[in-house]
Amino acid sequence: MYVEGIAAQLVAIPKTPQNAKVRSLDPTRALSSYKIDTWTVKNGLPVAGADGICQTDDGFLWLRSWNSITRFDGRRFQTFRDIPALKHPNSSVGGIVAGRGNRLWCVCFSLDTVFLCKLQSGQWQTFSLGTIKDQFRFTVLPDKHSAEVLWMIMDEKLVRFENGKTMPILSNVQGWSSSTFSAIAQDSGGNLYAAGNLKTTKGTVENILYCLHNARVVKTYTQAMGLISDPYYQIDFWREFLLETHGTDVWIVNTAYVKGKIISTIQRLRNGRVETLAEVPEDELIVGISMSPEGVLYLQPYGSGIYRYFDGQLDNLNREEVEKGKISHAINTCLVVDKEGALWTCTGSRLSRIRNDRFAHVDKTNGLPENTLSYSPVMKGQDSLLFASNSGIIVMHKGRISTVRRKDGLLTDTVRVLAKDSSGQVWIGLSGGLHVLQNGKLRSFTKKDGLVNDTIRDIMTDTFGRVWIGSQRGIQVYQPSTKRLHTLFKTSKNALDLLFLSCVDKSQ
Repeated sequence: MYVEGIAAQLVAIPKTPQNAKVRSLDPTRALSSYKIDTWTVKNGLPVAGADGICQTDDGFLWLRSWNSITRFDGRRFQTFRDIPALKHPNSSVGGIVAGRGNRLWCVCFSLDTVFLCKLQSGQWQTFSLGTIKDQFRFTVLPDKHSAEVLWMIMDEKLVRFENGKTMPILSNVQGWSSSTFSAIAQDSGGNLYAAGNLKTTKGTVENILYCLHNARVVKTYTQAMGLISDPYYQIDFWREFLLETHGTDVWIVNTAYVKGKIISTIQRLRNGRVETLAEVPEDELIVGISMSPEGVLYLQPYGSGIYRYFDGQLDNLNREEVEKGKISHAINTCLVVDKEGALWTCTGSRLSRIRNDRFAHVDKTNGLPENTLSYSPVMKGQDSLLFASNSGIIVMHKGRISTVRRKDGLLTDTVRVLAKDSSGQVWIGLSGGLHVLQNGKLRSFTKKDGLVNDTIRDIMTDTFGRVWIGSQRGIQVYQPSTKRLHTLFKTSKNALDLLFLSCVDKSQ
């Protein structure tokens, strides 16, 4: 059967391994030549005002707005407003960061009290950290090696958080009367870097960068060692430092206010030596930075696109792209390179993805069947792209197009959705039933086999191997332990013409 011939392509839909080399943005291309996808409230973005973004290990993107967080799987948005800390008066979401083991950490403020909330396996856990004076500079950094350890900047002091308890770090430093930290980062070797400005016992102020290991200072970098210091005064409305790491290299973006102008400088700490690499054009306030796996540094200025630094060159996705609406004005730190190498930015009313891909026009002249309509996102195979259509499963393999139809073993030509479960089985939802493909063999489900309706609208899988099936007359779940369909609810009419399933937490 022809289905068996392409079974390997259908089954091989791998997740990106943690050690796999992803195809990040090509740094040799002009930024303006990349493909830019956008989502707004007009095409799915559920909240306006989202200005924070991160990605957990399971691939989900998370967006932050002042009163909620939103999860995005590339297809659907799911908004959460049930964060426990938001039950307190005058509360808001201050920020989100992704930790190890699919943990999402959320910072909430209620008046002058700060709460730290952890979302894991669908359950919230809340920690009260007490009162805080400066909410704007509160910073959280998950430890790269310990899932329950966080490093934080609270009221410009460096703090370690573990198992619900906080412990101050660097509270007393010989030769200094006070310290104010504004940025932290951790390299691949577990070294923690804390940057800020410190006041000496003589009354002078100097920028400083500490390197810590096991919460102990092992190296200090000062102006005398190449670290840039502001000879006048520091900006009082934004962080003076932004830090990022790549391997054991530490990238430093130092922003200062000099003679009425904003000056941002890119430096790099490598092999114990601080070197100055470039200056961002004057009056560009850098509000976010992110590093690609290949070592390309992206910088997000306030309201002027995105800068890229690579191989000694600094270039910009210019203001014209902002004016065209491709990239919005940025007002917060909301820049991330995802696990597939694409660059995401969330700037208030717009979510944007920047990637290498360019449009390629494919139609019947290239072999695409006529009267084709894709019902679900493209599914990636080992060397192919697969998508559902009115003409069967269309397979694009190494530039060639082939189709699996009813004559090849499908129940019908109208394929509505494709999904893969945790065991590697591929589920195929059609207008005339349901298939599951494993090891080159097709198993079919229709009303005779327990489906409440043969018109499948959507399929969702979870980490336990369960398959959630939405049809025109109800929702069912396939339990791998019993190998049977269980009906959750059923309607008497074909009421569910438009149905989209979304799991709040794939582990539940």
